[in-house]
Formats: sequence, structure tokens, C-alpha cells
Amino acid sequence: MKLYIRLALLSLLWLVPFSDGRAQTPAAADQRGAASEGCAAAARLTGLTQGPCVVRGLERRHLTRDIVEYTFLLKVGDGDHDVIRVHRVVREAGPGVPRQVPHSVFMVHGDIWGFDGAFLGSTLSANVPREQSIGVFLAGRGVDVWGVSLRWTQVPAGTNDFSFMKDWDIRTHVGDLASALGVARAVRGATGSGSAPVALLGWSRGGVLAYAYANAETQLPAESRQVSALIPVDVAFKFNPEHEGQRAAACRRYAASRLQYDGGQHHSNLGVLAQTLGLLAATEPNLPSAVPGFAGLTNAQAALLLMTSTHLLFAPNPPVPAYHFNAGKFNLLGLPTGLQYTREAYLYDFLQAAAPFQSFTEQVETEAVWCGDVDTPHDDYLGEINIPVLYVGAEGGFGSYGVDTLGRLGSADVSTHLVRLHPAQARAVEFGHADLFLADNARELVWAPIHNWLVSR
Repeated sequence: MKLYIRLALLSLLWLVPFSDGRAQTPAAADQRGAASEGCAAAARLTGLTQGPCVVRGLERRHLTRDIVEYTFLLKVGDGDHDVIRVHRVVREAGPGVPRQVPHSVFMVHGDIWGFDGAFLGSTLSANVPREQSIGVFLAGRGVDVWGVSLRWTQVPAGTNDFSFMKDWDIRTHVGDLASALGVARAVRGATGSGSAPVALLGWSRGGVLAYAYANAETQLPAESRQVSALIPVDVAFKFNPEHEGQRAAACRRYAASRLQYDGGQHHSNLGVLAQTLGLLAATEPNLPSAVPGFAGLTNAQAALLLMTSTHLLFAPNPPVPAYHFNAGKFNLLGLPTGLQYTREAYLYDFLQAAAPFQSFTEQVETEAVWCGDVDTPHDDYLGEINIPVLYVGAEGGFGSYGVDTLGRLGSADVSTHLVRLHPAQARAVEFGHADLFLADNARELVWAPIHNWLVSR
């Protein structure tokens, strides 16, 4: 009987978060102390960080089986909103004791969703198995999964003054990545997995930040570099001459967005739209949409249209033709009737997991990088990036357009994995930008190839 009681108490420990207000296990204290050392080391070695880095908290969330998520809260500047979260998804040998894991990857999310929404979406939804996330998939197969939730994901709903976002640009996020990578390496070292550089995966605008980080790191001595490999996921960074139309469209978008920025716009609230559409589609799918811009559609149709015809948000200058988040099914009128690869209920949960606000400045800068007519420091040293690279694309997203950047890199070890399930002329219904992480078949089509590449390094 005593054994059963001990086992019951032990199982309860798996659900206890570690934070400032709670007693910590020695393992949690060790991780937090190592995180603080990693912050300081990143600032000292890279020179990329923007301000002080202080570890404010550590939490632990049980995900499934022996897989948990640790979340470190970092204060990375003097402002009230200068806060990021660093995530670790890993198997445990016991409560609060991460397994020693040789392979690692650090993930950077794109627009609208933070780390949990982008890479652990199934753990926030009751409509798919908890294991149906790339973070859980990789952790369950012996990869130490790390990532960041950028500072704009921490800005609370109800915020009205966004002037503090004015200077949150690509350089800001590159500095935050340096701090977060320093934490990852230090904590890995402290928990027995070694402090070697890690592979850096960036999805969507996170891929832009990953390229920018790798570009900046080329100017550091070898002993100060934190990234061992690069995995840009469904994103372009530069366009080749054969895709002049996409470069020119970026120039037009840059001109328009620069005017907005100069006029005082420093944030985007597309996340609020995503949350609203997702909630209405989940709770009142057949009622007429009252959301501006979606008149004549039901709530479900409005959410589906946003995700299956995302290029309409950028009309008349989409980043690539027929760009969309999810492959849809359409009626003869061109209205969406469902999804091909992602469960609708899961999509609605995904939409509701959006962060309400995002800083606008890095979006303007990204258009400048794509355009190429405006000088930025983020693409000055692409030819000096010589680490292994795996580009992963979905032909309904950036897909093969993202290959353009690869020839500009200095690496001799470059691989490409494109998901194409339809003929070229059917790009509008092809596997999409978010299907890479949400689709029922993403495990086989996307996550397994990424895993195989990581463990072969």
C-alpha cells in the first residue's frame, strides 16, 4: 500500500509548475540557474543582444506520456513589455529531470502564433490526439526541442498604446534569439545533453529571422556561434530574376507598409481577427458572419476563406501566387466547403490560439529584404553562411519560391524537401503553409523528413 501511495504522489509531481511563488526541485533550480548563465554568456559572446536578460520564472507542463514542456520567462530589456518566453519540449527520466538527449533543434514561429500555437497546437486542442504536434513528435523520437515566443506574443489583449513596438524590428528579434539560444545551450549543458550549437528552424517570418540570425552570426568568431544548422520552413528571403514579379510585388507592399509605419502604425491586430473567426466558427458555424469583410458568408465559411485563400489579404500583391495556409475544398462559386488535410475543428482551435497583437516593424523590414531595393543589414553576408541547410516548403505556400535563397548561401550541404500533392496548375488547392504543422498527414510528409535530417547531422 505504501508503494501505491508513493507512486500516486510521484504522478502528481508531474503536473506541478515551477515558478517564482512555488518551491522548486533541485533540478528546476539548476535549470533556472543555468538559464541565467546562458543569458549572460549570449550577451558576452555574441554582442547581438539588446539589453539585460533576467530569468523571471520557470514552469513545467506535462504534455503526454513522459514528454513535458518547460517554459522560461525572460526579461530582455528595460521596458514593461520587453519579455520573451523560451520553451523546451523533452522527455523526462523523472519529474523535473530531463533526459540526456544528443540531438536538438530550436524553433522560431512566424506571424500571429507563438511557440505553443505553432508547434504544440495539439496540446491546446481536444479535436486531435495530443501527440499530433511537431514538438511532441520530435521530442518523442529523441530530439531536444527548444523554441521562443517572441516579445509581441506576450502583449496582453486590451492594450491600446503600441508606441513601445515602434523599434521592435528584425534586429530586436535577432538579439532576443541570441539570448534564447544561450539559454537553450546552457540548460542543455547543465542537464547532461551538452552545450554545443543547435539547429535553428524558422517557419514563415520565423524563417526570415532565422536567416537574419545566421547572417549576423557569420561575423562572429567560431567559438561565439550558437547555430550548427539551418532549417528555413516555407519562406523566401531573396527572389531570383525568374521571380521578378514576386520581388516587384514586395517592393509595392514595402512602399505601402512604410507609409503606414511613418504614419504611426506600429502594430498589427490580425491575431484579433484570427481569434474572432476561430471562436465564431467553432461555436456558431452556420450563422451569418458579422465580421467586416466577410459579409454574405457563414462564420465557418469566413474562417475557412481566411485560411484557404490567404492571398486575398495581400491583393493585388500576394507574396507568391495563390498563397494559402490550408488546402481547401471549394464549390462552383469558389467558396470554401472544407479542408483537404487538416481537421476543421482543429483549425478553429488553432485560430483561437493566436496572439492578439504583433509588432509591425519587422513586417515592413521583411518587405524591404524581399524587395532588395532598400538596403538592410540582414542579407549582407548570406554567402558566408556555411552550415548545413534543409529547406522545407509546401507548394500551396512559398514552396519552390523559397528555393531561390539557397543558391546565395555559402553552404555546400544544402537539401530541399518540398511537399507537392497536386499538379502545378492546381496550386490554389495544394498542401498549404500551415498544413505543414496541422495536417493529419504532416507526420509522414513533413515531420519525419525533418527528424531524419536532424539525427543524421
